[in-house]
Amino acid sequence: MKKIIELSNITSIPEFYNGMVLVYSSNVLLFISEKTGKIVHKISFDNWYPLEVSDGKVLMYRNNLFIYDDELKNFVVYQNSISGGSISIYNNKIIESKYDRATNSVQIILYEEKGNKKLWQNFFSNRRGKCIFGKHLYITDLSLKYIDFIDAESGEVRNTLHFENPPISRFIYYYEDTLIVSLNVNRGEFHLLGLDAVTGEEKWRIENAFYIYAPDNSTGLFYALSGYFYQVIDVKNGKLVCVDDLSAEMSKFDVIPEAGGCLTEDGIYFRGRMSAKFGLLNIHTHKFEFVEDLGAGKDVWTTNIQYHNGKVYVLDSKDVLHIWGK
Repeated sequence: MKKIIELSNITSIPEFYNGMVLVYSSNVLLFISEKTGKIVHKISFDNWYPLEVSDGKVLMYRNNLFIYDDELKNFVVYQNSISGGSISIYNNKIIESKYDRATNSVQIILYEEKGNKKLWQNFFSNRRGKCIFGKHLYITDLSLKYIDFIDAESGEVRNTLHFENPPISRFIYYYEDTLIVSLNVNRGEFHLLGLDAVTGEEKWRIENAFYIYAPDNSTGLFYALSGYFYQVIDVKNGKLVCVDDLSAEMSKFDVIPEAGGCLTEDGIYFRGRMSAKFGLLNIHTHKFEFVEDLGAGKDVWTTNIQYHNGKVYVLDSKDVLHIWGK
C-alpha cells in the first residue's frame, strides 16, 4: 500500500456515494473524489447532522428527513416530521421516534411512505429509542438493559428481554433471523447470544467471546481480533469455528490490532491499538499481509478504518484522514 493523500480537520468517518467520499470537516460536509482525493463540492450547515447512505440515497437526519439531490447539489426535504420527532426509513415506510424527557418514554409512529397516513402509534415507557435490523424493529433504553421485540405490523410488544446482570456490551448484531447480543460478563469476559429475531428466544450461546466482531453477512461468519487472538464464529448455528494465537505475527510487526476491524475481500484491515499503524490480516492463512505506519508523528493513534473500492481510509486522533491505495 502507498499513501495517496492526507486531509486535515476531518471530524466524521467516511461515507461513500456515487464515486465520492463524504466526510464532515466541523460543520462543513465535503464531497471528495474517490479518484483524485480532491474536494469537488461542499455544503455548510449550522451544526453536524448524521448521514446515512442507503439504497443509493444519501439521507440526512434532523427532525425532518432530507435526501441529497444530485442536480441541485444540496439536500431537500424527503419527509417532514409530523410530531416533532426524528424520522428514518423502515421497510419502505416512514418511522418517527420522539423521546419525552418528562415521562422518560419514547413515542413511535409508523406512517406510509410519502404520506401522512398513520399505520400505528405506541408509547414505550422507560425507553429511549429504536433499533432497526432488516425487517425487525426493537425498542431499547439508553443503557441497553432492555430490548422490546416489536410486531412491526401493529406496534405491539411481542417480548421484552432484560439484561441487568450481565449487561449488554453495547454491541448488537443481526444476521437473517437472528439477533446477536454481546454480554459483558466480567471485566474482559464476554458471552455472545443468538436470539430469535422475532420472539427473543435464545437459540445459542458462546462463552469466551470477544468484544466486537466484523460480520460477513453473506456467509454468516463473524471475525474478531482481540489481544493476541483471532476468532471466527458461525452465527448460523452458534459454533466457534476458529481460534488462533497471533502473538508471533504481532511480535514480528510490532503491532497489536484493535478489536473489530474492517472485513473485505482481501481480509481484515485493522488499526493498531494506541498506535499510528494499520495492517491487513489474511483470514485464510492467519498471517499479516502487511503493516503500515501513518507517519503521523508522536502521540498520534488510529481511531477508525474504512475500506472502499481498493482504498483504505484511516482516521487518526488528530482528525487527519489518511487515504491509502494499492
